[in-house]
Amino acid sequence: MNVKTLLSACMLCLAVTATAQQKSRIIEDGGTGPYKAIMKEVAGLEEHTVFVPQDLSKFDANHPLPVLVWGNGACSNSPWEHMNFLNEIASNGYLVLATGNIPMVDEWYRGPMSRSEQQIESIDWAYKQNADPTSPYYQKIDVKNLCVAGMSCGGLQTLFNCADPRIKTLMICNSGLFNQQNASQAVGGMPMPPKEKLNDIHTPIIYILGGEEDIAYGNGMDDFHRISHVPAFAANFPVGHGGTYREPHGGEFTVVALAWLNWQLKGDAEAAKQFVGSTPLLPTRKDWTLERNAKAQEVSAMVGPAGPGTEFVMQLKVTLGEFYSVGDTPQGRRTVIPITGGTFEGPLLKGTILNGGADYQLADGSRTTLEAIYSIKTDDGVFIHVRNRGIIYQGADAQGQPSFYFKAAPQFEAPKDSKYAWLNNAIYVCEPDFSQQGGGITLNVWKVR
Repeated sequence: MNVKTLLSACMLCLAVTATAQQKSRIIEDGGTGPYKAIMKEVAGLEEHTVFVPQDLSKFDANHPLPVLVWGNGACSNSPWEHMNFLNEIASNGYLVLATGNIPMVDEWYRGPMSRSEQQIESIDWAYKQNADPTSPYYQKIDVKNLCVAGMSCGGLQTLFNCADPRIKTLMICNSGLFNQQNASQAVGGMPMPPKEKLNDIHTPIIYILGGEEDIAYGNGMDDFHRISHVPAFAANFPVGHGGTYREPHGGEFTVVALAWLNWQLKGDAEAAKQFVGSTPLLPTRKDWTLERNAKAQEVSAMVGPAGPGTEFVMQLKVTLGEFYSVGDTPQGRRTVIPITGGTFEGPLLKGTILNGGADYQLADGSRTTLEAIYSIKTDDGVFIHVRNRGIIYQGADAQGQPSFYFKAAPQFEAPKDSKYAWLNNAIYVCEPDFSQQGGGITLNVWKVR
């Protein structure tokens, strides 16, 4: 073996050893969200812990992972206190990059304090991985939708970094900037930005606090009342400074944090209802209060009245045959996709999809209309006819940003004398779930209430 070969072999051994030493852990069975999560170390991001869905194949450039960058309480260089909370968020389709070493045991971290710069390291890493064709995260990270957040000292670190232009929104938990009168109460080593730092905030911000018994309540509410140039919200739940992070799945703080992230980073209109409108929903949740500054009130007014909610009806896993194209017609380019079978299941029905239907698509530039016609059969022998019309659009949104839109409105024809007659009397919407493999498509259907 020559020297070059020997060196290559040694380098390979070192790489394998380094990979083998990377730790991981499943928290609370992966969380309750639709994407079971894992907590792990990753190469190239030392002194950080990653919470991420276990199956990355469900994410791509059209369905990427928004990012939560997290700083821990007590300037801890390990997210041991926030594992349940962060893991639950990841299980709902987020990449969570937490400051500090992975906690492999449920014990108080004892070691050096974390640094504010670690949050910036997380952002840099996310951008680098998303652009690296050799990374498992390549084009699977939604770097345009990134929240920086933290609890207590981690909230101070977040405000220290708030001017970074890559940040889409901020979430300050059990924290707030000290002023000259109470600065002596801060733990040594904490970042201590002056109150003027609030002027650097350029995004919507929420303070999630533990009520008046939270030692950070005064600082956090003082911050909130000083912020007038961006939308600011203050949510309080009377549990004190420790929050609910260590409760199963992060407790109540996870509910509110997820609603904020889903609204700010995913554009979820249902989640927005917790915070906006003339009667936001969050204060109707037991023991929660919500305050909004003038800018937030303006946002609420622009959102308009709360729209109708939805109720999950079924998931269809459709198998498809080989498509064929009629070619360019006076109406557009016609393509036919045979529907060959599959299954469906929901809270009130389940069964099979019958062979013989088809999806008739008509493409005109970046816009495609679809009309799928087929039948389904319930497991107790009732036939139901389905006609599903929708559009697929891949182009630019109202802000000129790249956009992918795929929605449809199925109509059901069920026998009037059957127990499924309720399908005839409502409006339904559906969208695809691209996780199905092997020549098929999964559609989730909701009833508009």
